[in-house]
Amino acid sequence: MKYKVQVLFAIVLLLIGCVILAQKAEAAKDNHFVITYSMADQKDEAIIRKVQAMFSGYGKTTQISLDELTEEQMKEASHVIYIGFTKDLLAKNKLALLEDSHLPLLLMGQNVQQFSAFKTIELTGSGKISSVNHHSLDKQVNLLKIKKHAGDVKSTGLQFDKEWPLIIQGKNAVYCALADINEEVQQYIQPILFDLLHVKTTNEKQAFAVIGNINPQTPKANLKKKVHILRQHNIPFLLALTPASVNSGNKTVVQFEDKKPLKDELLKLQKEGVAFIASGYSGEYESGISQQSMEFWNAKTNSPITSLEPYKAQKMKTQLAFPSEKTFDAYRVEIGAIEREYTQQRIESSVNSLTNNGLYPIAFSIHNGAGSSYVYQEIAQHFSTYFGEVSFSDENDQNRMVQSTITRPKFMGGITVYPYNLQVINRVDYHAAMMKTMLDQLVTIDQSVAGLFIDVSDDYKDLETSLSIIRQYPQFTWLDGRNITASVHTKHITIKQNKRGEQQLDLQNKYIYKVKQELQNKPFEFVLWCLFILVLLFVIIFFINVLRLRFTLKKRLFEERKPHG
Repeated sequence: MKYKVQVLFAIVLLLIGCVILAQKAEAAKDNHFVITYSMADQKDEAIIRKVQAMFSGYGKTTQISLDELTEEQMKEASHVIYIGFTKDLLAKNKLALLEDSHLPLLLMGQNVQQFSAFKTIELTGSGKISSVNHHSLDKQVNLLKIKKHAGDVKSTGLQFDKEWPLIIQGKNAVYCALADINEEVQQYIQPILFDLLHVKTTNEKQAFAVIGNINPQTPKANLKKKVHILRQHNIPFLLALTPASVNSGNKTVVQFEDKKPLKDELLKLQKEGVAFIASGYSGEYESGISQQSMEFWNAKTNSPITSLEPYKAQKMKTQLAFPSEKTFDAYRVEIGAIEREYTQQRIESSVNSLTNNGLYPIAFSIHNGAGSSYVYQEIAQHFSTYFGEVSFSDENDQNRMVQSTITRPKFMGGITVYPYNLQVINRVDYHAAMMKTMLDQLVTIDQSVAGLFIDVSDDYKDLETSLSIIRQYPQFTWLDGRNITASVHTKHITIKQNKRGEQQLDLQNKYIYKVKQELQNKPFEFVLWCLFILVLLFVIIFFINVLRLRFTLKKRLFEERKPHG
């Protein structure tokens, strides 16, 4: 009997040990977020993209429709997010796949009642809230109104004088009632969601600075002043260069080779370890059409670029103009092909122009961030790194936002995105209080990044004030652009940078490439040089021929005189 008790005790200890080991193994598992969805309309795609981008800063993400979700994908997951924008009944096997996984589960959307954790919840339409957790919002955001629920309310939103549940914790699941997300709301709810879902994070926080809007017509003094201020504060920085600009007077295209003093200053900074970002090519799609400086979006029609020639561009049609979703998809792919071709041309022109001047970019950016998913995907084919704001909709330019972390959005081809979420304060629309509010929120978010964009034309006193505010937040460590692992690939150029700041430049058909560049950048001078070389060759041939004739004549005279010697 005593022997049986000892065996039973040993088995119990063994089982407890197995459970502890299993829990430790699960805890050690890296974050892998499976984001699955049911979508009724193309417009719902924006919120799916935003959610995926938010989680992509903390681990691997898999984004897939619920119909295509498999058991194998669920086995690899550490967390599950379901976004449902349809009231249709979910397939029982798919519903079971989500609920039986016993993984942290975040639910969003309209068909939340089908999940056991929230089967008693009642939704009563939608509305707009003006504050979250008693923090006023600059822009209202949509939410689904919850009339009845069972669970703990972890966050609320205010509509007029009525407070609505925003985040509810149920049994083995969390529900978020937001029908859309903007950067302001995300900053308030992200720490709450990540805590409830037990997302593994670190306390590391980074900051970086970019001096941008630098083009060939930028006064050298403006650049030197900003560089001097940043170096006084021991802040590393990157420079965002737009290699071409249109002279407002004679409408000619000006490039860095036309502005030698500025070019020499940039080359000096590069030698001193400053990294460059290619900020488009000219900053405009159609010169003079828009004051918004949109190069990869048609500001005139507020739609994606539909033609390689701006004067032929038409507004992209919406899905309502087509008899079926299939015909619209075919049309969208056709427009997307035009966008990708245009983007490739601009990238080639930008990188070629900069490289031809000895300036080597490691990343890309779009001024104002306006572009469609096709534009971003083409950028991802050539660059591993992107800086700036991102547009989450292909339909209009009203869905731009920046994340609070370094992200890898799937709809952008998985490119690494460094956000600009801070700017230099000014006396018009960005005050010191706004910067402090942003920094206060970023501090609450693990692995957050404070990206400061400095316009080269900003007032230097405003820059000094902005830097003094950022210094009040010692949680952030400044990131040096030369410590970013990055790569750039075009038809003829490859640029690679490792974490030690070492850059490698490879040119295919180096001499042919240089000839093409000269022809493209300075066609008139190139033709003149060709004519000069041609004339020079004729002169050389003429003199050679004269020497040959003289030598032949002398030889003949010598032979004729020899017999008479």
